[in-house]
Amino acid sequence: MLQNIKMKQTIKKIDTLLDIIVILLMVIYLFNRQLFSVWFIYFLWGVKFILTLCTAKSNDLLIAISQDGLVILVFIAFIYAFH
Repeated sequence: MLQNIKMKQTIKKIDTLLDIIVILLMVIYLFNRQLFSVWFIYFLWGVKFILTLCTAKSNDLLIAISQDGLVILVFIAFIYAFH
């Protein structure tokens, strides 16, 4: 039981770190599109989304999905606005 709790805490820390990395990469991508592909950001966001699904409780799941979805929708809107 204790290992399961520690594993979920570790996954949440990785999820939070991926949140920060994805947002920073989004900002970098907006200023320099030749640095890396947008698909790399989508891949990281997908990994982060799967980690969110693994750690969220059933009542937090909808909130977690909507927050992650909102981040990616704002990113897509920025890409199309500045393209």
